[in-house]
Amino acid sequence: MTALRVLDELESSSWVRAESGLLETAHELLQDLGNERATVERHAARLARPGPLPPLRAARHLASLTAARWRWQYTRLPFDVLAGRPFDDLSGYLKATVAHLLRDHLAGLGAPAAEIARIVGGSEGLLPAVVVDEIRRRPVTVAPMSRVTVEAIVTRAFGDAVGAIEDAPFSATALGQLHRAKLAADGRSVLVCVRRPGVDGALRADARITATMVGPLEALVPQLRDPHPLGFVELAARQSLEEADLRNQALNAIELALAAEALDLDGLVIPRPIPGLVNRRAVVFEDLGGAPLDESSFDADRVLRSYLGITIESALTNGVFHADLRPEHLVIVPDGRLSVVGFGALGRFDIDIRRGALKYLTSVFSGDVDAQIEAMRMTGAVPAGVDVEALARDLSASSALQPMQMLTGGEGAIVAGLKEAVRLLLRHRLRPPLEVTLFVRNVFALNAFVKSLGGDVTLMSALMPLVQRLPQLNAELG
Repeated sequence: MTALRVLDELESSSWVRAESGLLETAHELLQDLGNERATVERHAARLARPGPLPPLRAARHLASLTAARWRWQYTRLPFDVLAGRPFDDLSGYLKATVAHLLRDHLAGLGAPAAEIARIVGGSEGLLPAVVVDEIRRRPVTVAPMSRVTVEAIVTRAFGDAVGAIEDAPFSATALGQLHRAKLAADGRSVLVCVRRPGVDGALRADARITATMVGPLEALVPQLRDPHPLGFVELAARQSLEEADLRNQALNAIELALAAEALDLDGLVIPRPIPGLVNRRAVVFEDLGGAPLDESSFDADRVLRSYLGITIESALTNGVFHADLRPEHLVIVPDGRLSVVGFGALGRFDIDIRRGALKYLTSVFSGDVDAQIEAMRMTGAVPAGVDVEALARDLSASSALQPMQMLTGGEGAIVAGLKEAVRLLLRHRLRPPLEVTLFVRNVFALNAFVKSLGGDVTLMSALMPLVQRLPQLNAELG
């Protein structure tokens, strides 16, 4: 969604008009963040290149990696050898060992690395399965900040505008926390989101260190070229740069609410940021009440429609989508609607990427391989030197990508097809834009969310109404 389009929609939005001063706040945020958002991908790309290492953070990386290696060497390796695991499947054992060491290395680096581990765990299909599975099996966690720390951050940001803050966080991530609180002036119930001190600098340092470590390996080791680990470093850096400045939380909430209004998602409600209480380190939202999704009873179909709307449908129809919708950020409010209380990262499709994405999805479900490749060109994913004919042969030969297989192959058919498509694109050195990668990750996240709901709903049944609209959406974009 372009800034110009956002400005047009702000003026007519009933959601915006319901909060006095929010229109002016939105204009200020668009002006303040406009230039920064235009350069965030370039900044992420710079961080994801080898370069000079921050000495203190590099020393911590070395210490953490050494500790992880020693723990593995003395607490796991002897038992594995006695059990014969390295001899049963040496290649598989080495991959599992690397995943184990990586997880323990991240665990020793504090909150910033815990956030990277969470991104890894949510990147099914984009990273080696052994790494994703290890992170999911042993999540990297950090202790929440104390209320005293939260109060200190809020006081530095807003003075005495926010009164009583509840002790227990309403939700917590590696980068920050959300607490219920009261406004000092009128006792209004609000949600205060704060950023953990020091994480922004460490995230940038970690991106540079990781790129310096894996860059030469990607260039020298053929097995690492297909997964393209530097691409993941860039993706994580792009997301972290946006999440570290909480002004983005406020503007992302506004943009997402505008998209929900355009889609008429009556089962979704977005809390408004409070004018005058938006800062890099903290932001205050209205409190709509309710309880976390996992503690509530709800209409599964209505919730799924809302989730699908702001992650997949909105990307194709409005060009903006929630790029990191975590379970801990989903709330059921008293009237049964779904509310979102975390807006760390939004994906944004320009018109060319929207056209390419729609064309690609339509051609996948019709089996038109030439149109798939043309769609990839439209998104800028096909660099010079790609053997297009070989790519077409591989796409045509893949049974997982056959339309009937994806439509009738059962619960996992679409996910299997998407994983196969990602594997083939990476093998042929295609490099989709980061926004496309965020969108693909959303499809995998949607699959996990559908499974968590239980019942008879499948990913295919959830997507079918949107799949049926693809020709219409293609025609509308021209």
